[in-house]
Parts: sequence; structure tokens; C-alpha cells
Amino acid sequence: MHRSLVLAFMFILVLPQTVVYTERQSLVSGDWDEQVYGTDLAEAVYREVSMESYFGFVRNLSEMGPRSIHDETNVVVRDWIISKLENLSESRLEIEVWGYWESIIAKLPGSAGPDAPSFMVGGHYDTVPGAPGANDDGSGVAAALELARVLCQYNWTTDIYFVFWNAEEYGLLGSRECAPIFFEEEIDIAMYFNIDMLLVQDYDAPLDERVIFFYSTDYVTPLQSSVFTIYSDAQYWADLTRAMGSNYDSPVIRPVPHTAREVWKHSDHYAFWTEGYKGVIFAFESAISDSAYHTPDDTWDNPLYDYSLAASVVASIGAAIAYAQGRTLGQPRLDRYSLIIGPHSTQTRLFPMTLRANISLMATTDDGGHLEFEIFDSLHSRLGSSEPGLTSMTDLEVLEVHTERLGQHEVTVTNNGGVAVEVEIVLGYDTDLEGDSVPDSAQDWYNRFHADSDLDLLPDAIEMSLNTNRFNNDSDFDSVDDYSEIYVYGTYPFSADSDRDNLPDSWEIQYELDPMDRDDMLLDPDSDRLTNIEEFREGTHPRCNDTDQDSVIDGLEVEVYHTNPLSQDTDQDLMPDRFEIDNGLDPTVDDSAEDLDGDGVSNLDEYLAGTDPNSPMGSSGQGNELQLLALTATSVSLVALVTVLVWRKWS
Repeated sequence: MHRSLVLAFMFILVLPQTVVYTERQSLVSGDWDEQVYGTDLAEAVYREVSMESYFGFVRNLSEMGPRSIHDETNVVVRDWIISKLENLSESRLEIEVWGYWESIIAKLPGSAGPDAPSFMVGGHYDTVPGAPGANDDGSGVAAALELARVLCQYNWTTDIYFVFWNAEEYGLLGSRECAPIFFEEEIDIAMYFNIDMLLVQDYDAPLDERVIFFYSTDYVTPLQSSVFTIYSDAQYWADLTRAMGSNYDSPVIRPVPHTAREVWKHSDHYAFWTEGYKGVIFAFESAISDSAYHTPDDTWDNPLYDYSLAASVVASIGAAIAYAQGRTLGQPRLDRYSLIIGPHSTQTRLFPMTLRANISLMATTDDGGHLEFEIFDSLHSRLGSSEPGLTSMTDLEVLEVHTERLGQHEVTVTNNGGVAVEVEIVLGYDTDLEGDSVPDSAQDWYNRFHADSDLDLLPDAIEMSLNTNRFNNDSDFDSVDDYSEIYVYGTYPFSADSDRDNLPDSWEIQYELDPMDRDDMLLDPDSDRLTNIEEFREGTHPRCNDTDQDSVIDGLEVEVYHTNPLSQDTDQDLMPDRFEIDNGLDPTVDDSAEDLDGDGVSNLDEYLAGTDPNSPMGSSGQGNELQLLALTATSVSLVALVTVLVWRKWS
């Protein structure tokens, strides 16, 4: 069951996961020599995977019979797997038994140790009662054993885990028990390839889509907020395994978003996904129905089972892990392919892009011919093509293009001549396996538990677990940073309105409301006859009943006069709303030039003079000052006139 978001926020970063597990038993400890670094061993690993070896593992498991957790055979198979791992690796693996359900965890140590992420591959070794489990999940156990045999021949930079879960058939009990331990111990997993049933194919499906690789992608939380997942988290690895199969043999893998089928929840990768690991892939057969599923017919000799196809999938996974190890500080990826192209034919090589970057193509041939080179992006739009009819060349840069798209790209080489041509091509481009927009050529591997890309005090791995944006400290762009949302306010960092009360978290925080209390939208803390939701809509202060300090409470301004509670002069007529309301003027209309009392003095002049615009004789027993001045002036003039007339008469 998916961990609730609230519990994730409240506890995941503070308390360790509570799990029941026995004391780990360290069985072997390996030794290793010089590491592999900057060398592309993808093709070597692909070729080393053996169908015969893979088939032998499945047959051995099947012939041991059902291995339910209630059967003694379950313990026998556990010990057999451990013995095989010791022998296959020549004791280089660090093998432990974890937990009450006795899952087997085998680590091939890398030179970078905990400073780098890890890769993981595995399946479950238990079955349902009565089923020998050749396909479910002998196919997954055999895949991990075969890849342990091949990959332990090399010394890699990153740790590689080979895992074998128990009690999967009873609710993913083994993986659910162990996934929190990986998280607690800050084991960063770049990709976990979970393999559960590979042998039955849908023969109505296209030949290049016989096995489905479900990859984790964006989904929607209960709060309808998209979780932050980027291309390099998981889809890249599904595309890369398809590219490995296509480039070294023929494609059989079909990458599919995890939301495509409900089956996503039914195998052990799901325990890691719910724990917060985004880099998980579920490798699953494409058959719509498997008649042997959970029956005694699930035996190694079932005629429906295709071991060749399954082995090619295992080889593609191993090649993808090896390909990633070719990452080199200080230089871009250089993919080299030697091609023999028949007359009038085309060959294609796939390469997924994790950066919007330049792509260069070099070519060498001594065979003449008439060659043409093209590069296409993930939407199969042509990015560029060479001049047609190129013949002999030595390390010639035939193409340089730029792509703005992430995803599966391809280069095609066409021989338009009448004879076969041998040509070597080198593709050069930058990758970004962390998705942090920094080319891998400019930085080495790092453990995302120890990195903080957006400098918000939350490590990248924790942000991935919390589904926040590890490259932006404000995932929901609500002006409250993720750290404060989680640790200070307890709000959801991917929702701008955590309590869904139509009041943004930032607004509630600004005015000291509770962003997690939906009921406070209807409260009126300042008693101004406006609820908080009305205050937000009107732009007023929920804790001050007279936001603009104009002596009119916000509720009256909004409900009675419809004035702007954030402005003392709504109609901008230079007369304050309070003056207009007190004197019967309209505070929403510019009536400054009108003369309400007909005394020849405008309302604005009355305001400026401090007189009553409703009375030509003043108000409250006091004369209108302007009128008094006018009367005084008139009286003086009359007195002067009378004086002059009297003087003239008597003189």
C-alpha cells in the first residue's frame, strides 16, 4: 500500500523505518583489482551472456520443485542461490541474508563505494504452492545469476546488487521489508531492473516488442499535483536497454509508462517505488495470458517458453549497466560501431539523449561505396544528413547536428552502392544521467543522498522520495520554499493550496492563518463583516478591519459602498472615501467638480477648504467660511460705496 503523503512529510526524514529483520549474516567478502573506468564494455557484456547458462539456471530451479515459503524447498533454494553466487563470482560478492523473510542481497563492490549510486537486478525465488516456478520467477532468479556470472568478471566504478526476494507471492513481503533498509542506509539506486516472468511472449505483438519494460513516470497524487519525474530517472534506462538489444542483435524490448497496466503494483520493484526510488523498471513478458501461471505446468520444459528471447533481454540489461560505467570525466560519450552494410541497404544504431546538445558523427571506411548518413530525433524528425555518395574516408566528420529533444535518437548509414561496405562510425555527444543539466563529462558519479541540487537543505534523494522538484527549491511555485513547507508549516510542497480552501498557502502564512485548516476560510478574525475568503478576493487584510485606515471598516466598504478597501480614495477624485460617505457623495464616481449645495463652490473645493458641501451656510451652527468671506467682502464694498456717495454729497 502506498505510504500516505502526510506520513511521508512528517516522518520519513526524521524517524527510521520500522522493520523486522534478523541480524544480517555476512557470508563472503570479495577482493578486486583494477577498476573499469572510461571503457565501453557494453558489447562485450552483451556477447558474454549465454542462453545455455541462463536456461540451466531455470531448469535447476524448476527441477527442485515448488518453493513456497511454507515448503522446506524454499530454504534449500535459498542456500543453492547463495552457493551459486559464491562460485560464479569466485567469492567476489558480499552476500548477506536480510530480514525475517530471508531475502538474499549480493553486492559487487565498485571503486566509488557509497559516493556513487548503485545498480540492482533481481527477482523473487519463492513460488505459490504446487508451482515449480520456472517462469514465475525462475526467469528472474536466473537473470540475476547469469548477470552475476558475467559482471563479476569486471571491476566497475559503481556497486552492483544482485537481489533475490522471498515471500513475493504473499504480498511482496521480502522486498517491502528490505526497501526501507536500502533507504535508511542511503543506498542510492540509479536503476533497479526487476525481472518477473520473461518466457511467454505475445506472438501477435510486433517482433521488436516481445518484452515490456514498464518504467516509472509522472503520476497524479490525491491532491492532483503532478509528481516530479524526469526522463533520466527511469525512461532513459528503458530506452537504453532497447538500444542495446537493437545495436548488438535486434530489438525486442518495448518501453511502456508504468501507468499503462495495473500489473505495475504486483512485483517487487513496487516496494522500492513506494519507498521513493524513481529508478525502477519492471521487465515482464508481453503475453496477454500465461496458461501455466501459478500452476504445476510452470516447468522448464513448457513448450511456450522462449529462452533465446529471454536471454537477449538479460544481455540487454547487462549491456546497459556496462554502458553506464563508460561515463568518463572530461570527455563526452563516444559510441563506436563497426558495420558491414550490404549493397542498397541501411543499418541503424540507437542512442537515447539525456541532454539538449550537439551530436557529432565521424566515419572511416576504405571500401569506397556510396554512403549516406542521417541522424533522427526521438520524434523521428531528421536532424541532418550528409552529402550523398561519400566514398573512402578516414575519421571524417560527416555530420554535426543539435537536438532539442530528449529520448531515443538514431543514426542510419545507407549504402547506395552495389557492393558491401565495411565502415566504422563514432558518435560523440554529452549525457546527463542525473538529470541535473550538468553534462556527465563535467562531473563524476554522486550519491543523491549526499547532494542538494537546489540548495534547499533537502538532499536530492529525499526530494525524490517526497516527489518534490530536486532542481527547484519551490516545487509548486507558491513563494514558500519546500523546506519551509515540510518542516516549518507542515504544508504540501507540491500544492499551492494545501488545505484546498481557495486561500493560497503563501497568503495564509503571510496573514498568520493556518494553511492546513480548511475551515478558517469562513472565519472573520478582524470582525469587519468579511470572511477570510472574502478578504482574499477583495484584497484586504484578514486581521485588520480597516485595511486602508480611512475610518471605514472593510466590510462596509465592500458590502455597502463597494469601494476599494485597499485605497482611501476609490474613485481617485482627490476626495477621500470617508469624506464622500460622510457627506452623501458617491465614493465610486468622480464628482469632485459638482456643486452639491449649489453655492458656487465645487465639492473638491469644499473638501479642500474644510467646509460642508451640503450647506451654503455651513454646518453645525458655523457659517460657511467661503460664504462668510464673500459676504464680508460685499459688506466692505457697500460701506465703501456709501461713504463715497455721502462724501460727494456734502462736499
